[in-house]
Amino acid sequence: MSQHQHKTLTRILFLCFHDMMTYAMLTPALALLFLDSSSSLLAADNQMKHFIFGLFLSVYSLMQILALPLWAKASVRISHKNVLRWSYLGNCLGYGVGALGVKLGGISLLFAGSALAGLMGANLPTMQAMISQSSPRSEWSRHYSLLGAIIGASFVVGPQITGWSLHQLSSHEVCLGLYLLCSAVSAFNLLLINLIPDPQPEEQAATNSSLPPEKRLFSSPVFFAFSPELKQILLFQFCICMSWYSFIKFFQVYLLETLHCNKVWSCYGISYLGLCCTLWQGLRFSSNLGIFSHRLIFPLGLALMGGSFLGFMLIDSVLGVIIAVCCLACSYAMLVPSILALLISKGEMPTEYKTSAYQSVQALAKILAPLMAGFILSFTSLATALICTLLVAGAWGIFRSNPRGFSLEGS
Repeated sequence: MSQHQHKTLTRILFLCFHDMMTYAMLTPALALLFLDSSSSLLAADNQMKHFIFGLFLSVYSLMQILALPLWAKASVRISHKNVLRWSYLGNCLGYGVGALGVKLGGISLLFAGSALAGLMGANLPTMQAMISQSSPRSEWSRHYSLLGAIIGASFVVGPQITGWSLHQLSSHEVCLGLYLLCSAVSAFNLLLINLIPDPQPEEQAATNSSLPPEKRLFSSPVFFAFSPELKQILLFQFCICMSWYSFIKFFQVYLLETLHCNKVWSCYGISYLGLCCTLWQGLRFSSNLGIFSHRLIFPLGLALMGGSFLGFMLIDSVLGVIIAVCCLACSYAMLVPSILALLISKGEMPTEYKTSAYQSVQALAKILAPLMAGFILSFTSLATALICTLLVAGAWGIFRSNPRGFSLEGS
């Protein structure tokens, strides 16, 4: 990598950590607004609180999946950095509306703030596209692992701060303060974007050179003209994301209601999950083992993920949860960066299309998974783990239908 590329990558990762830190602080506090009897904005006897919480978690992703194709088009026309500016402006306003909802006790304002932030939420896919633009193709998988480690690190520190805050303040005060903090940090990120170097001419030219001139306007027929191989990869990703988000979106609920942890220790549980993700992603980034570029990474990751979900149906101790979470985070570190690197390496579509498609599939899973898990949790706590296992089995079937298409060798 050149010095310019190294500087660009470093500053993108710093911006990502700065952005995700406040989000990681807010995430464990949000569940308390719906599920904690002392601070919930819902009636104490509401039998559908899990489903309503799942619906709230889905709103951001629903708006994101509608807006991402337009942001992909805009990223070429007005540049990645300008898309980031608009995204952080939307985040700032969305968090502000959320803070107003907490202050006034209005659930509808929480939903409205989340919808606004989702509509403008192009920051992560834009960063992914910028990383691919400033990195050699052979380094994509490692750098996406590093991005995952950065996000995981934010979820190590953020929930710890939230847990400490809950010792000092009420849940309502913590949620209000964190919403305001997220809004302020998003505003500050608008300034930090200026620290990211502009792309060099050869990088800018490569952004949209893979299509002939008449197809570089990102017309919608071109956007959806993915090859069967790319569609297969996206379907595989959907199964993995559905199983992963069905688990992690309600992991705190599992700690609160199944293991009977208090709200402070449930935050520490989220922090442990982030620690495991960080360690495994960091290990992958620092390792040059060929297994991470071989198609065997997919069946090994699937076996570990499926076994972890099965384990959650049998676990009745904190030690068992610690082991299962560690194994699940390992499988995630094996699979997800490889999926993104594989998708970008296939076909002739511009990177912006592929990262937006990747993020859209992820957003679709974030919409459906909380709704499904929240509805199921209204009746039983075990069915979620079983459905996650079945989704992993579906991903295995997709892989077995074309194993050669899942090799990163030579990319």
